[in-house]
Amino acid sequence: MLHGLLLTRSGSSWTDAQAPLPAGGSNLILSSVACSSSSQCAASGSFLTSAGKFDALMLTWAGSTWSDTPVPLPANMDQQSFGGLTALSCSASGHCVAVGGYADTSGAGRGLLVSGSGSSWTAAQAPVPAGAGRMQSVDLESVSCVALSCAAVGDYLDAAENEEGILLTGTGTSWTAVTAPLPANARPSQETGPTGAWSVTCPAAAQCTAA
Repeated sequence: MLHGLLLTRSGSSWTDAQAPLPAGGSNLILSSVACSSSSQCAASGSFLTSAGKFDALMLTWAGSTWSDTPVPLPANMDQQSFGGLTALSCSASGHCVAVGGYADTSGAGRGLLVSGSGSSWTAAQAPVPAGAGRMQSVDLESVSCVALSCAAVGDYLDAAENEEGILLTGTGTSWTAVTAPLPANARPSQETGPTGAWSVTCPAAAQCTAA
């Protein structure tokens, strides 16, 4: 069984801890960690439930111990399929936003947006740009927040099943989506391979760079 590993540093010394899991959970995979202060941190990922499916999980730290918090997932999630978180950002206010993905009841891949702090989290399906294909196949790879101003990036399939970059901006609870612009000489991803944005950083509100 896979266990999540958490490491904390104080001065020159590192301390290890096994990540907690919800009752009956196993095979924890942690994908991202962020801290809003020296005593407030969060980590995100996915774990295998007792029902045999992967669900998203948030861990929070308040200076001494880690606590596990199962994430409420959108109502249209396929309960026999996967849901997980890939990236996390926490602002100085203590508010955090995590991104990931899940499959809905039609089998379509949807983007997952989770926001909150402590033991209180909400989840929503990520919007997609106009012209997205029916299956969408949204993969959100990175998120960055300054206060309540956030940006998230990844990729999705358009109506022609070309992979496109997706750029999301919002407050953690309200989001808008646009297709990432490309140079004039860019060719469709069906001819060239994956197209998307894999990382984003925002040094100030509404000032971001993605790659």
